[in-house]
Amino acid sequence: MLLVLGIILDLSFSFLFLLSVYHKWTDLRGFRDTLLKAGIVNSRLLSILPIVVIASELCIVLGYAGGWIAWATSSFTAAVLVAFSIFLLVQRRQGGTGCKCFGSESSLNRYPLTRNTVLLALVAIHMILPAYRYAWHETIVFLLLISAVLMFYLASENVKRIRKLKLIGAEQ
Repeated sequence: MLLVLGIILDLSFSFLFLLSVYHKWTDLRGFRDTLLKAGIVNSRLLSILPIVVIASELCIVLGYAGGWIAWATSSFTAAVLVAFSIFLLVQRRQGGTGCKCFGSESSLNRYPLTRNTVLLALVAIHMILPAYRYAWHETIVFLLLISAVLMFYLASENVKRIRKLKLIGAEQ
């Protein structure tokens, strides 16, 4: 039972961070603008920091998808979530716009500090669960499953966006 819970958490973390990577990568200019507006990062770091963040999140995806060094992956995830929460707090004090990590219209962006707190609690739970190291073929299946779920999620988001546009067009 605990092993199944660990696998579900692996899937969930992989999916969430892959979704975050997708949205940051597809709107890299917007992500850079968010970092620039926050005033935390100087202009020299602005060119490399988005790539470092995306690479870090990809490492988290691969860490959970492969079950590699579970303790290190969970610790790194916790560090990223804490750093991002600090960034959000500083941005909020400076009157920032908030989080758009999961796209501009995602419900996951509504309460980012609450979301990160819940994710940190889940990471803590994951750390005490028994670790499962996936075989290479299981990792491939795991990544394919996560990608399929991501494609389904993105397709449903696009359908919602198209329906919303059609409703707006019909009203005019």
